[in-house]
Amino acid sequence: MPAAADGVLPEKFQTIIDCFPGGVSIFNAKLEMVACNQAFIDLLDFPADLFTDGLPSFHALVLFNAKRGEYGPGDPAVQAIEACERARNMRPHVFERTRPGGKVLEIRGAPLPDGGFVTVYTDISERKRAEAEAIRAGIERDVSRTGLAQVLGGSSVATFVLDRDHRVAYWNHACENLTGVSAASVLGTRDQWRPFYDSERPVMADLILSGGAEEAVDRHYRTKWQHSKLIEGAYEAEDFFPNFGEEGRWVFFTAAPLRDEAGQLVGAIETLQDITQRRRAEAALKDRAEQENLRTTSYFLEVLTNLPFGVLVLDTELNTIFWNDKVETLFNLPRGSISKGGTVKTSLRILAENGFYGPGEVDEQTNSRFDYLAKFPADSVELINPSGGTLLVRTAPVMINGKPAGLVLLQEDISARKQDEQRARERDMEKSLSVLRHAVGNISPGISMFDA
Repeated sequence: MPAAADGVLPEKFQTIIDCFPGGVSIFNAKLEMVACNQAFIDLLDFPADLFTDGLPSFHALVLFNAKRGEYGPGDPAVQAIEACERARNMRPHVFERTRPGGKVLEIRGAPLPDGGFVTVYTDISERKRAEAEAIRAGIERDVSRTGLAQVLGGSSVATFVLDRDHRVAYWNHACENLTGVSAASVLGTRDQWRPFYDSERPVMADLILSGGAEEAVDRHYRTKWQHSKLIEGAYEAEDFFPNFGEEGRWVFFTAAPLRDEAGQLVGAIETLQDITQRRRAEAALKDRAEQENLRTTSYFLEVLTNLPFGVLVLDTELNTIFWNDKVETLFNLPRGSISKGGTVKTSLRILAENGFYGPGEVDEQTNSRFDYLAKFPADSVELINPSGGTLLVRTAPVMINGKPAGLVLLQEDISARKQDEQRARERDMEKSLSVLRHAVGNISPGISMFDA
């Protein structure tokens, strides 16, 4: 793979994503690609020349996709800009995209702690074809065990079918293997819930038979479910089932209605896919990203702590996020007067009480300074320390998407610099006076240097 945008990607991390069963892409907050695997390039059919000069930007990839019609009709340049705007405001998401050639991809994305995002692509075309075939078969014939056996018996997709009375009409071998429950123990019963849950409750296929009301689906599956984009009247979800196997399994499942030739509801079918391997790989990627983030954060905190000047970082409410010890030292603040999450107004009041802002009413000075900082200014000001010396305070806003997201204040003791400047001015004055004295001493008697 090409080198990462932020430098050479650690070999172990690249190996992890190269071994991932689906495509993986990672972008930083600037929408620069940090890493990807070959499966990502293959699944989205990107040409090799896009990666010839290194990893492409997010804009380059979405513009390429837009130009070849991946996003439907429209201006490719506008579509690419809109895609970049959505990426900058990334939210966790899962959706399916059917590519022009018919390939169906499940696309799962999540933001990273310091900006940017990771996206996982899984080819679910085979599963979708199996589901559609099972549904078409159910619609074309009555729900009978013999008919279902012909359609589903040899399928690798775990499948069970409920009749109109919510009794198990079919439970294939793949379903036995996934759930650990034999067909003989559930056929003809209403015990379809037992492999999945500790107490009786409807499975998704039951909700389809009961009318498929969204309220009922939402009550039982909350944020885990969504409408199927391929099968009308079907729902799909992901969940973890701790009773499957030794350590539990993550399962993606879809439930859809079965209708006879007259369109009458005669049953419901539910398919199950074990996605544990994918989930574990995603978790490994997330853990790795979090570890890298912790190391990076620790490094920068160490740097900020040991800078030769004071550093104070505030959030949008002007509450403290970070500070180093030099802030308290430079302003003679009591130890503990600054606390994480505490308002900067506390420190401003102490400075006003100690005379840093000159004569005046303390409340007025405190509120005035606080209101000024609330404008997130980019400024610098010199303060005279009542105990002696001069401090330079610089303020700079932290901007995200064009809006202030915080404020950084840097404080530096410039007393020595001011003294050097004063001595330099005195030396310059002395030189000027010396030249003037010499000039006056060489004027002839009776001549005024001020004569016109």
